[in-house]
This record gives sequence, structure tokens and C-alpha cells, in this order.
Amino acid sequence: MKRVIGLTSILAAIFSLHLLLYVSGVLPFFDFRFFDIVSKSVSTTIEAESSSTVVVEIDEQSLQNLGQWPWPRIVLAKVLQEILIQKPAAVGFDIFFPETDRTSPLQLKSFYKKLLGLDITVEGFPPSLQDHDLIFAEVLASGPTVLPMFATKDANTTSCPNLHLLPLPVPDSLKVSTSNSLLCNIPILQQSAHGFGFINAAVDSDGVLRRQPLIIRHQQQILPNLALAMLAQVDPDIQINLANKILSTVDINFMDKIITVNQRGEILNHLYEKQSFNRISASTLIANGAPKKFIYWQDGANWRLCSRSL
Repeated sequence: MKRVIGLTSILAAIFSLHLLLYVSGVLPFFDFRFFDIVSKSVSTTIEAESSSTVVVEIDEQSLQNLGQWPWPRIVLAKVLQEILIQKPAAVGFDIFFPETDRTSPLQLKSFYKKLLGLDITVEGFPPSLQDHDLIFAEVLASGPTVLPMFATKDANTTSCPNLHLLPLPVPDSLKVSTSNSLLCNIPILQQSAHGFGFINAAVDSDGVLRRQPLIIRHQQQILPNLALAMLAQVDPDIQINLANKILSTVDINFMDKIITVNQRGEILNHLYEKQSFNRISASTLIANGAPKKFIYWQDGANWRLCSRSL
């Protein structure tokens, strides 16, 4: 009996110590540090020449040539137009557009009318260029474009119109995060894009982004993140299947690829150096178009590097 009592006391002490270490943040700290060390030791690299991802940068050169941010959306329409000329498989914007473009001539007229009671006119200005949002929407509608949305757990439940969601059946064991509210783009842009993906991230307790959710649930629907929504432009038949009942892992099947996520629909981030991707300045793209080495196009189910001239 004394032996049982002693063993119980030891187990209780161990449990209490473990709980104390966990609550104090010591165990998560060492867990995170161990993961970071292991990640660096097994890190892989990719060559920009073999990457099918092209990043159009809003860099210092672009800010100097095109002006301070945010730019008028007629500028973004021009950037997107130059991208779509090359027939990309998907184009994703990591930029929200929740309000109208105040630099549009139509908005300027409304602004001065409300503020100063002035009826201003722009002599000789083409009517077709007076609404920047309309111009941007028309370009968005002309290609496989994807816009972002932001999911929250606010009590005020809202939804975005025209979401173009993936019809993804998910296993019952998948315990993904839920969202009650979505921050969307203005209606004219929301109705013009071909896909939408959330840009939420999973932040660990030390403020580091080690995990990324690929799917979340909103109003009984499964929402993809921005990257997954872009992949759906290439392969609309993406499937989610239970991979391991014991580990509760799930496979996302994309073309001939398999992405394994945990039961919360998350993957571990692997951060690459920006030199790992093909990059081009937005101002260079507007001025000169895309150089040949950046031209990727979709041929059936394959990604190919196109060598034809502009």
C-alpha cells in the first residue's frame, strides 16, 4: 500500500512539474527552438530558373517611378494586363481592396462635392478612364485571377458575394479552424475575380509563423487559402482525403502532387530566400513587359517554360 501511495505521489509530482513547465512556456520554448534547428539542418533550396512562381514586386524602384503606395488601380490594371498577356496559369493578389479607389476622377468629383460643395469637371478626360475600379475589374475578369479575403471569428457573421468556392468534401476527422466573418473586396472586384483565398496565418505563442492553414470552415463551407485557390485555377478537381486515421493526417491531391496536412488543415512553413523565385519589378513590367525567362504558360495539365518572343 505504501508503495502504491509513493508511486502515485511521484506520478502526481511529475504531472505537476510538467504542467508547471507547460504553463510557464518553457516546454513550448524548447519545442519551438528544436523545430527551428531541425528545419535549418534539413532545409532544401530551389533554383529560380526551375521555379514556376513569378513574383511581381512593389519595390523601391517601382515606388520611385510610379509614386507612393497605394497606387491608383488603373496602374494595377496595367500591371495585371501585362501579366495576362503571357497567359499565366493563375495570378494571385496578396492585396486587399475593401474600399473604392479615391483617385478615380468619379471619386474626386464626389469628394469635392461632399467636402466643399464644388462641382468640378475634368475637361477632355475620356469617360472610359473615369472609374479606376471598373477598369481594374474588367482586367480581373479577363484571366485566371485570385483575390484575397480575411477570415475572423467576430460575432457579426458576414459573407462575401460570388466566392467561387471549391466544392471540397472533407473528412469528419478534420478539425479545421472556423470563421464567422469575412473581410472582402468591394463588390465590383469581388464579382470579377475567378477565385478567392484567405490570407490568415497561424502564429505560434512566440510570434513566429511556423504553420500555415490551407483550409478553414465558414458557414458550413470550406475556404481555401490564397495559394490553394491559385492551384485550383490550374486543377479545379483538387481532392481532400484522409491519409492516416491514427495520425489524423489529410492529403490534398493536386494534379500529380500530394500535400499532407494535419487534422487542423495546416502545413509547416518552409521559408525560402527571395532569390529562390523569379522576380520582376512592377515598374519594369509596365515599361518593358515580361522578359522571356519569366513567361510561364499552361499546356493541358503541365507547366511549361515558354521560349516564344513577346
